[in-house]
Amino acid sequence: MRRRVLYANGEPTQIADSYYPWSIVRGDKALMRPEVGKGGSYSRLAELGYGPVRFTEDVTVRVPDDAEQRALELEATQPVFEIWHVAYAADDVPVEVCIHVMPGHLWTLKYDWDDVSAQDGP
Repeated sequence: MRRRVLYANGEPTQIADSYYPWSIVRGDKALMRPEVGKGGSYSRLAELGYGPVRFTEDVTVRVPDDAEQRALELEATQPVFEIWHVAYAADDVPVEVCIHVMPGHLWTLKYDWDDVSAQDGP
């Protein structure tokens, strides 16, 4: 597990807790450090033969708990996004679950996708 509070211009912008399968990352010292090096954790996973190729996200909006209020410097009524981000390797094995908690007033979420069924024709 890697637990981080990320900042921009000295302001906390998110809490990110990443979980990796021990069977994949056991013995990899880079993923055990706060700074994993150029390319981030996905480059380290690729070096281990498990580079992510597919992702899913579940997004909810809620109020922060006490610890999140302190870490993100929020009032109890300020909403946060909670995003469960799952990365999968080519063999469809999940290689990371990252739970992001992000102050709602700092972020805009944008999603874009194609309607595959419309491309299949009549």
